[in-house]
Amino acid sequence: MKYRTNFIVVGMVFLIVIFGAAQALKDYHFETVTGNAIAGEIEIESLNEAEEPMVAVLLSTEDKRFKEDVISLLSEKDGISLELKETRIPAHSDDSYLFVEWKNKLNLLSLYMKKGEGSPHFEIWGPGNTKIASGELTDEYKWYHFKVSSEKMSSESYAIFNIYIGDGGVIEIDKVLGVQKEDSGLSRLTGMMIGRII
Repeated sequence: MKYRTNFIVVGMVFLIVIFGAAQALKDYHFETVTGNAIAGEIEIESLNEAEEPMVAVLLSTEDKRFKEDVISLLSEKDGISLELKETRIPAHSDDSYLFVEWKNKLNLLSLYMKKGEGSPHFEIWGPGNTKIASGELTDEYKWYHFKVSSEKMSSESYAIFNIYIGDGGVIEIDKVLGVQKEDSGLSRLTGMMIGRII
């Protein structure tokens, strides 16, 4: 009876270690594919975990009211992309930003975009006034990947701005994908524990 109990305990510990190691390796993979704004480092569209947002809308910068549903422009490949116009500070009534939302918090946020005209500057913000990234774009479409796995940056929703800083321009966004965190559970907990060890 004693051996049977020991066998069960050892088996449970073994399963916890295996599931935890698998989760830790998965998290490590997503944490190493990108640092800040890095273009073309991974084939995001080939990842089964990469999903389009459930919600993609333009909101008014002034009062956060709904202006336009644009999810079709980011999902239907008909050669049409979203044109994100300038946002001025302080906000004007006709300014807007792109709001995207997933079911769960993200590990990785990826945008396929370029500058349409002028020299626009993008900014990405998460909840709680957390600035995720900012920068300039090229004349050609490129993937820009953002690691958002930390507790401070991970969220279900993000806001993408075309910030007006004097020279202006238009940002063209063709695709937005996110790699979501898994729902909490035993594998998630053990993955975090083992992740700290390795």
